Amino acid sequence: MTGLGDPRIIAQISHKLIAYHCNLLPRPYLVGNPLEISGISIEHVAGHIVFGLIVGAASLGVRYMIIAGLLPMALDADHLVHFLNIDSIPRMGHSFAFALISFPIMMYLLGKKDYRLGAISIAAVLTHISFDILLSEPSGTRFPILIPFSNKMITLIGLDWVVFLASAVIVVACGMLLDKRYQQSTNLTDQNHN
Repeated sequence: MTGLGDPRIIAQISHKLIAYHCNLLPRPYLVGNPLEISGISIEHVAGHIVFGLIVGAASLGVRYMIIAGLLPMALDADHLVHFLNIDSIPRMGHSFAFALISFPIMMYLLGKKDYRLGAISIAAVLTHISFDILLSEPSGTRFPILIPFSNKMITLIGLDWVVFLASAVIVVACGMLLDKRYQQSTNLTDQNHN
């Protein structure tokens, strides 16, 4: 017998409250085959990589530049779910919340206390959105960038891509500066203990 304190009951209630009554997420729908509807091309893949490399240059490190070049492509992994022909919410990785969540995950997985990795993970989302906007000209494209604060798809068009790309460069540069300060403070602490 299950009671109201049962974790399964709490999870079901929470899911219904969050997903349906609070309208935090857009409604899922059948997106379709990504090869038919997404317009995947060499230009699309190469563009994301080149934009990532441009942003990664702000890290002043080849390793970080390569990671920054590859990460923007990872955001399109959500297209793999569409091959299953099930209802889904597309482009959930194209949001500020996803960018912020990716920061600690990236630092944990690839290098603890390496703020450059965290910054690059945030910048990858901004870079990806930037190139998607540029590629969608002249009609623009829609993103759920404010999820979970708003379940509306936001249309971005025109020179919005410049704002996102510049923001990505600034985020990586700030990450580099934070990491440099952290390394200096760690070195000072180590010297004081010796």
